[in-house]
Amino acid sequence: ACSCTDGIMNGDEEHADCGGSVCPLCCDVDSPCTGPLGKDYRGCARHSVEGDLCQRWDSQFPHGHSRTAQIYPDAGLVSNYCRNPDNEPGGPWCYTVSALRWNYCTVECQVPPKVHCENGAQDLGEEGVDCGGPCRACEA
Repeated sequence: ACSCTDGIMNGDEEHADCGGSVCPLCCDVDSPCTGPLGKDYRGCARHSVEGDLCQRWDSQFPHGHSRTAQIYPDAGLVSNYCRNPDNEPGGPWCYTVSALRWNYCTVECQVPPKVHCENGAQDLGEEGVDCGGPCRACEA
């Protein structure tokens, strides 16, 4: 049965009738996860690394929480898709419907390569980058 809210598909309702046209997906199946934190990830992953199904962001069951769309309006907290509203260092995560409160998701984020070296040093493994001369390894 369709349980669309505000004309948006919010679960597994593919091609559901939400009062007119076909419901759009709340996620982007082609969304890449970029940057070390994946803050802008808007993909469709909804399982933790342990395989647990994610809890809906607008639900307080089984785990009550403060990560809601009202508090984080730009974080894409729809349905039960993995997101990173609060900059967790491990990337996109979710509350689970299991006994485990939350966990990281099965989303691998790629850090885009830098196109320049800072202070003439090769600092993130940039190869073949002109740093005003030969790049040298960044010293810790």
